[in-house]
Amino acid sequence: MIRVLVVEDDPMLAKIHMNFVENLNGFEVVGVANDGVTALEMLKTSNIDLVVLDIYMPKMDGLKLIDEMRRESIQSDLILVTASKDVEQVQQALKFGVFDYLVKPFEFERLKRSLIQYKSRVDTLKSNEVVEQSLIDKMLLRDEKQVVYALPKGLHQKTLDRIRKSVERYTDRFVDIETISEELAMSNVTVRRYLEYMASVDEVEIEMNYGTRGRPSFKYKYRK
Repeated sequence: MIRVLVVEDDPMLAKIHMNFVENLNGFEVVGVANDGVTALEMLKTSNIDLVVLDIYMPKMDGLKLIDEMRRESIQSDLILVTASKDVEQVQQALKFGVFDYLVKPFEFERLKRSLIQYKSRVDTLKSNEVVEQSLIDKMLLRDEKQVVYALPKGLHQKTLDRIRKSVERYTDRFVDIETISEELAMSNVTVRRYLEYMASVDEVEIEMNYGTRGRPSFKYKYRK
């Protein structure tokens, strides 16, 4: 389990970030801090793998916090989530070795992708005693097609594999949920959840149509 500290001075955003992170398999939020000083104390006393960090905060800003972390030899990884578009701050963050830098406002799919890529790197390092160049390229270049996506809570790999095998036959035309549900003897609700997940990681393409009553219907096509 990847232990995460959320550092954000806006209480509402902090709660949103916390809930979002905890909805991904393999992550747990072990603390929330609303300023850099509190965050540093938590980092000194807790085993934190990853910090989701804002820059603009009271008492101690995010970049100063990173500097203090390095002085204290705190090796937690960092994803910056901030409104700052300042080039110097971006350059400084990159020099500190942050894993990712997200500019507010952002789509939460972007944060999800970053967290999943981070977990993929962690899993790769844990499962290999020796790394070849291809693995290093995967970790550093972050080829999205190579990322092993963590399933959201409530989804199961075996069910996903069954649905994927069915949808893979539809690469040249769209198919509706009802067709897949009937083929696999699954409920429409279950199939929809998995297809929506597959769409979020670009495995399937979505076509939306409006019926006579104005309610949208969705069809899906597997991406080659």
